[in-house]
Amino acid sequence: MVETWRFDPAGGRFSSTAAMDEHLIHEWNRTVPPNGIVFHLGDVCFQNRVDMWATLSVLHGEIHLIRGNHDRQVIQQYPERFASIHEYLELSIRDGEVRAEHPTQKVVLCHYAFRTWNRAHFQAWNIHGHSHGNLPRIGGQLDVGVDDKRITTEYRPLAYAEIAAHLATKPYIPVDHHEGRVKDVDLQRQDAKDREQFG
Repeated sequence: MVETWRFDPAGGRFSSTAAMDEHLIHEWNRTVPPNGIVFHLGDVCFQNRVDMWATLSVLHGEIHLIRGNHDRQVIQQYPERFASIHEYLELSIRDGEVRAEHPTQKVVLCHYAFRTWNRAHFQAWNIHGHSHGNLPRIGGQLDVGVDDKRITTEYRPLAYAEIAAHLATKPYIPVDHHEGRVKDVDLQRQDAKDREQFG
């Protein structure tokens, strides 16, 4: 799928790109049921046309693609594999068990992270990819790329409940005109704490 995911969960290198692809497909299908709904935050795969279809055709679930900067080829070759394709998407998710006080969770999906986003000051989340775990985490925002080891070391998609659990620990602090401000130095301190905790 993506050669930059070159280290296996045990800390060594995958023996080959094929071994890496096999692992990623296995973890996807172990996590996503056949009838599951997936919002993929972009950069699906870097493969030739035949291998790309071999991968896409065995992945479980109904995949809604939030287009990444490396998705032009997959969209041109196999648009029918995706239930929908978006540059940006806002969702309202009903979830009375995980966050009973907020029966409808607003979620902003984009391949790229935002500094602030629609309804952030009302506890909307920003879920993104692209950054490979290299950005400081700010409250209400989560990098769900499979190679962000602060979240998981298994190279797999995250379930909604897992995302909710991560975001419950980091409430959003407004950085725009809505309420108060957070200084860059505060973000740097939080990033240092995250790196100390998660490596």
